[in-house]
Amino acid sequence: GSQLVMDAGVLDMNVTAASTMNAATIDLTSTGALTLTDGAATFTLGGTGVTSLSGATTLDLDATGAIQLNSSAGTISIGNDAVAQDMNIGTGAAARTINVGNASSTKTHIKSTAVDIDAGAAITLDAVANSNFTTSTGTLTLSGAAGVTMTSASDNDISIDPNGSGNLTLGSADNATTALAGNALTITSAGATTVTGASIGIVTTSDGAISIDPHGTGNLTLGSADNATTALAGNALNIDAAGALSLDAGAASNFTTSAGALTLHGAGGINIGTT
Repeated sequence: GSQLVMDAGVLDMNVTAASTMNAATIDLTSTGALTLTDGAATFTLGGTGVTSLSGATTLDLDATGAIQLNSSAGTISIGNDAVAQDMNIGTGAAARTINVGNASSTKTHIKSTAVDIDAGAAITLDAVANSNFTTSTGTLTLSGAAGVTMTSASDNDISIDPNGSGNLTLGSADNATTALAGNALTITSAGATTVTGASIGIVTTSDGAISIDPHGTGNLTLGSADNATTALAGNALNIDAAGALSLDAGAASNFTTSAGALTLHGAGGINIGTT
């Protein structure tokens, strides 16, 4: 076949109309820079391996196979100019998987004034080491349309601890039930502990005991002067005092048995009188 070889110190080709070059192979070699331009966009091979495309108004890359961008000796940057334009990755209306990072990556860093993650299905966050979800200011809110579940694996603990003098609140007035359940339940406070409710019931299962014991010389008080009734009920009622026992009432009173004898015994005698 024919062969066209052009060898010149300077080659200047000016064509006023369309120019077409067809060949099985075209080789363009320059010992310095090689520049291609359409008058607006410029594609430059710098002669040292540096390649740039500038001035392009729109750039489309479409391929029927894989597209790969790799660097063996430097950082790969996308959108690193200080230009306030949006970036879209995988926004086409297609069912695809978008992968960022690899299991061997040292860090996958997402940084912005706000991060918005919306999923049409489930969101899964998994980690193999200690992890945290922290706000430097503002409230952290967890909300689930069907509820929120916190659980640990391998019989490990769950700890909820407000910082410093912060309060821990479980439930609110409009909740039907706030339930605490476990094999054992321990409530300890360095200050006063207050339990308030429209009614309060303390019940054990399996014939278990209930023990209320103030520490040391602390007093145990049941009821107050404005209560209609303070009732003690049981198959048997034992009141033992290491010191004096006083029963005082502001109105007529009785001490009665429905069956059996009533026994009063005083080691130093029994005094019955009026005041």
